Amino acid sequence: MQRLHSLVDEIDDADSTAERDARVREFVETVSSANDAVLELWLDAEEQEITALAAQAPAARHGQLAPAAALLRVQAVTKALGLAANSVQKGVRKVRNLLNKWIGRMQTWLVGTVKQSTGATAVSLEVELGPVSIGLSW
Repeated sequence: MQRLHSLVDEIDDADSTAERDARVREFVETVSSANDAVLELWLDAEEQEITALAAQAPAARHGQLAPAAALLRVQAVTKALGLAANSVQKGVRKVRNLLNKWIGRMQTWLVGTVKQSTGATAVSLEVELGPVSIGLSW
C-alpha cells in the first residue's frame, strides 16, 4: 500500500518520459499483484489524505473548491491510474477497474466539497463539445 502511494509521487515527479514509463510499469505490476482488500485500503488512505489536506487550509471562501494541495493529490493519483490504465500490458484491466472506483470516489468528494463550500443543495455541470451537449446533476 505504501509503495503505491510512493509510486504516485514518483510518476507525478518524473523528469523524463522514460523514468515515468518505468514507474508506470512498476505501478501496474504492483496493482496486479495486490489483492482487492489492499487496493481498497490504498484508495481509502488516498481519500483520507485528500480530506486531511483539504481540512488543513483556512475555511474556503465562497466559490473555492478545496485547498490546492488536496486537488493536486487528486490530480496525481488520477494521472498515475490513467497512465497505467492506458499502458499495454498484463494486469491493466485491474488498473482500469481501480481507476473507475477512484473517479467515482473523487466525484463524490468534489461534489460534497462544492456543496459544503457554496451551501448548494445540488451541483450541475454542462459540457458542450461542438454539437454535443452533456448535462450532469448531483
